[in-house]
Amino acid sequence: MSVKLQADADNTSWGAPTLDAAITIPGEDEDGRASMPWLDLTGVTGYDVGGFRYWRLIVAAARTRSASASWGCGRRSARCHGASTRVHDDR
Repeated sequence: MSVKLQADADNTSWGAPTLDAAITIPGEDEDGRASMPWLDLTGVTGYDVGGFRYWRLIVAAARTRSASASWGCGRRSARCHGASTRVHDDR
């Protein structure tokens, strides 16, 4: 499975977003529990301390379906709006 977090100042340049970071999803721990992925964005190329208005999370499965979610946030606010989710059938 491939997971990416992307961010950009506007909602039109998802082909080449300013921030494009892969998230590694670890396997289960030795007790069979799911591990929680963590990504420090401050070291990612394109990181901006001022933040971004638009964010997109892409989850691409190895088989036939992938999903993405995108949302817009206030520049310095934790409030997000306009969430949308799409599922793509690659068959």
